[in-house]
Amino acid sequence: GRDSTKLSRLPTFRLLLTAIMQSERFAQEIDVKVSAKRLWWGFIKDGHNCLPKCLPDKIASVEYEGGRFCQVDSIRKINFHKGVYRFHFVKEKFEEVDEEKLSVKLHIIEGGFLGTLFHNYKITFQFCEGSVKWNVEYKALTGH
Repeated sequence: GRDSTKLSRLPTFRLLLTAIMQSERFAQEIDVKVSAKRLWWGFIKDGHNCLPKCLPDKIASVEYEGGRFCQVDSIRKINFHKGVYRFHFVKEKFEEVDEEKLSVKLHIIEGGFLGTLFHNYKITFQFCEGSVKWNVEYKALTGH
């Protein structure tokens, strides 16, 4: 039945999670039907307005510290609704911003999975025509 299907997937999920935690890198690409420039604008340049509107059941608000946004060294805090994730927010520092290549590298400096799964982690997003690519580099905590 339905329960046996869930159980049969559990070992595969554990193996995948173990492999990811040991690799210190993870890459993903998804196909999208929105232009790269529009995604760049909505998720990065105007993310403080667009993200809560696009994901109203998950994201409560997005704010920038110090009034600087989408520049190297600017800090963005994404606040999540209670119960969505185990954490309530993630604070990101912009390490690289390339408007020509529509690419951004974010260093997670507070919240998110810091202290629970990772010592540190960075995410690079590349917005392409027809897809979004992201790479996660991390130092996993041991024993998880």
